[in-house]
Amino acid sequence: MARKTDCQVPIITSKLAKYYAEDLPIEFLVTNENLDENQKLDFLIVDEAQDLISPYYLEVFDLILRGE
Repeated sequence: MARKTDCQVPIITSKLAKYYAEDLPIEFLVTNENLDENQKLDFLIVDEAQDLISPYYLEVFDLILRGE
């Protein structure tokens, strides 16, 4: 996901949690808001989903998956 944005991983470890929880998914959503349908996925397998079930990541999943 980081490769699809211009968002830089912070060097200061105290800022990493906010980066992964908010900054990265928000930047991904903004950068890829017009993602072409043929670039979207049919399905997504997520391991350790409890770490990604948040409003921002649910929006990311909605954006990258085909269908409604």
